[in-house]
Amino acid sequence: MLIFDIRQQFQILDTLVKSFNATWPESVEHIQVWSLPILNEAATPDSIEPMLLEGSAAIRAARDAFAGFHYRVGQHPATVARAPGWIALREGVIDQVRAINEAKDQLRLMIQSKPAGSRARLAREALPGVSLLQTYRHVFAFADAPRQILFSWAGHTTASRHISRAHAVRMVDESRNHPPVHIEPEVWDDVVATEIRQISSIEPGSALALRRTIAPHPRAMLYFSDAPIHDATVHANVPLIVRSGFEPPVVKSLKRFEREQRSAL
Repeated sequence: MLIFDIRQQFQILDTLVKSFNATWPESVEHIQVWSLPILNEAATPDSIEPMLLEGSAAIRAARDAFAGFHYRVGQHPATVARAPGWIALREGVIDQVRAINEAKDQLRLMIQSKPAGSRARLAREALPGVSLLQTYRHVFAFADAPRQILFSWAGHTTASRHISRAHAVRMVDESRNHPPVHIEPEVWDDVVATEIRQISSIEPGSALALRRTIAPHPRAMLYFSDAPIHDATVHANVPLIVRSGFEPPVVKSLKRFEREQRSAL
């Protein structure tokens, strides 16, 4: 039965992360994590203030972020909990991180093997209280020591692109996971089902225009070589992992997000 298989795969992932969390702190050379507020509504606040954590507090926050598959207390279901940061380890963890990310991908494939109209309901039944976005996101680990890491905010822009009818159906179906607080889940399911029927009635092959606001999210640019251009850019929703070098990297900290300042750019 698919629900049993999904729960079993989630348990495999959870076990891998617990094993990882039990070992990597012993190898920490440097660590910084920024604590971000848990959002209790879907709208992006005008200001987001990161709080820098170091030492044992940062290790606890990083472990919680890696294992943070469930919604936090008071968290709105249309949001994700984020804990950007960086960890320099004396020992490599590439193999452990690869196994974790592969387990995440396998779980995602299992849930997405069902038709678009039934995935969200299946996920809620199989994994109650679990945020799929927090579960699916990868951990980024690098085998080398960077000379510089720059943290910044990305998003809070309006993106427009053309999508297929099938893609539109998948996106609407995924919204089942995020019912408005004033609507019962059963009622929201009916609303989503109605929208899917309306989209499905469009002639196959038609191109649909998607316009959406990208929520602000932290990102990191890493510089390994002496080139002036960064060598890698990654989402920084959880702490990234690098190898420690002779000297710690130069780090540009994550600053406060201000809606008005970004709107003026």
